[in-house]
Amino acid sequence: SSLIGIMTMVWVYLRLPETRDQRHAHSAHETDHGTLGRVLTLLRSGCFVGYTLAYGFVSSAFFVFLVVGANVFEQELGIEQQEFGLIWGPLALTYVAGAMITNAVSRRYGFAGALRISIVALLAISLALPLTLVTLGVSAPTLLVPLASLMAVSGLVSPLTLAGAVSYRPEWSGLSSGLSSSLGLGMSVLFALVSGLIYRDSLLEPVALMVFAILGTVVGLVLALRTDSVLKVGQVNVNA
Repeated sequence: SSLIGIMTMVWVYLRLPETRDQRHAHSAHETDHGTLGRVLTLLRSGCFVGYTLAYGFVSSAFFVFLVVGANVFEQELGIEQQEFGLIWGPLALTYVAGAMITNAVSRRYGFAGALRISIVALLAISLALPLTLVTLGVSAPTLLVPLASLMAVSGLVSPLTLAGAVSYRPEWSGLSSGLSSSLGLGMSVLFALVSGLIYRDSLLEPVALMVFAILGTVVGLVLALRTDSVLKVGQVNVNA
């Protein structure tokens, strides 16, 4: 995963017009910033950082469970790792379903409205996930229903955050999307590593880490909503 992120950044730097060497720039606007200057400009933007944090945290919540999920299902539910794979495959379709409704939600409620819906849904999941396990115990439904809900919301949030990150400086769309995706992937790898290190044959550690990541997503979305000036004129394109 880290290698894919590095390769993405190298490709962005070498191939896309807005990140090529200044000797290849074709307009005065493109020569105003070097690649490092553009990166620093993006990282100083609360809008870009907010969307990137949201993407990184929501992806991390998924990776936290993915790393230990097979062991959790085997120890808590007696489901072998091969059967876990058969369950996890269809479960991933909920992510696809969330992504498929992104356009419909953003058209109906607006981009900012879609972000607010995501925030409410994520807060509900952050409460429902631990409360369900504590009150109803560990079972296939109490694990799969919150996980499916989280993956569906992740499918909704991911394209929104990518579009938001690009909208800050659309003329740097390649750099913005590559940098945001790479940083988000790096966060996911870090959370996956931590999840594997702290897992001690108990649901407590991964669930706590997942809730932390979900709340981190909320913080990122709130920061983006407060700092994204483009939302005020409704020009964010979810298909960016």
